[in-house]
Amino acid sequence: MGKLMSAVRPKVVSKTDRKLVSALVKDYLRNK
Repeated sequence: MGKLMSAVRPKVVSKTDRKLVSALVKDYLRNK
């Protein structure tokens, strides 16, 4: 997850964005 975050957004990500991306990733994997 950390590697994905740094790849998607090199800058520091806020906690809200981190939660949002985490939710999106889970949805993506679930619907794959």
